[in-house]
Amino acid sequence: MRDDTRPGRPARRAGTRQPVPPAMLAAAQPGGAALSPLDSADASFRALTTGPQPLALHTASLASGLPDRLVPLDELRALLLHTATGARARNKVWAELVRRARSGSPAWVVGLVGVAMPGLRRAAASFSASYPGDPADLQIEILTGFLAAMRALDPDDLDRVPLASRLCWAAWR
Repeated sequence: MRDDTRPGRPARRAGTRQPVPPAMLAAAQPGGAALSPLDSADASFRALTTGPQPLALHTASLASGLPDRLVPLDELRALLLHTATGARARNKVWAELVRRARSGSPAWVVGLVGVAMPGLRRAAASFSASYPGDPADLQIEILTGFLAAMRALDPDDLDRVPLASRLCWAAWR
């Protein structure tokens, strides 16, 4: 049997001669299991929100009552879910996240998805028990619906519509 694990050679699946896709290798958990699409998006979000320069917004410039500093998006997600954050402030933050995600920066798309993750996971959980197919397919459809709804938003209406519920509802649909 040939050793296909030598340095410089692509990893091989046991019993086959096909290389393992690099994306699957990158998304593997320590035990060897692949991450689900939502887990992979969440891991990417965590990577962008840790370290010395996390992806962040200066929230006081968006709405009153928000911290007057750069707020990392993982902290911002918790802030947006807190009942003390008003609907107007919440929507101003969401509008800025959508604007940045629509600017073409992949980091901000991941940031928007990460902030929406509680709603996306709720959508996945509501379907997973009755969905007969692969749960990964369901999660991909949820992410696709969310991103399609984000791209379809009218940029002039961002400050006038409840963005979080609209986007998560689109993911659920």
